[in-house]
Amino acid sequence: MLRAVLPPKRSPAKPAPPPASSPPPTAATPAPGGPLAGLPSELADLLEGPGIMHLGTRSADLAPSSILAFGVRPAGDGREVTVFLPVAMSVPPLINLRDNGQMALSIVRPTTSQAIQLKGIWLGERRTDESDRAFVERYRDLLTTEMGLVGVPRSVWRRVAWWPTLALRMEVRDVFVQTPGPGAGRRCDTMPRTGEP
Repeated sequence: MLRAVLPPKRSPAKPAPPPASSPPPTAATPAPGGPLAGLPSELADLLEGPGIMHLGTRSADLAPSSILAFGVRPAGDGREVTVFLPVAMSVPPLINLRDNGQMALSIVRPTTSQAIQLKGIWLGERRTDESDRAFVERYRDLLTTEMGLVGVPRSVWRRVAWWPTLALRMEVRDVFVQTPGPGAGRRCDTMPRTGEP
């Protein structure tokens, strides 16, 4: 009697392992420091040099306001600055800042037309001290000399009430080049460095 020959039993095939997945892309490591840390030297000098400064704010109904500022002091790693305003003219910008916190500081040097604009958020006020007063007086002297080079008499600046001032803390979010030329209006982190095309 013949017996049917059965094929040998086979173990069920194991499913193929899934293809190894690539690790998720790692976010680019941000450059150390804040927006001011990477400024080219010729623009960074505007922060401490004799530039005309205007602080811009806006009201709740989007009406713009501008006031003369008396210097700016960088603090920390390029993320914060202190902007000085004349107390006698500080009420309108303070109302705006307490409403929405948005502020923009424009700086231009009269003899070279180099200019930048800092945009950011109001962090509040702080007390001024004698070091701040010395800073404002130094700024006054530098600006008076600078403006004399473009024909503005010293007597004009002597009539300005430089003290007391209000110190406003600002978190800088963006810096824009405002120097006339092909790069005007561009963010500083998109500007080519010296020697680059």
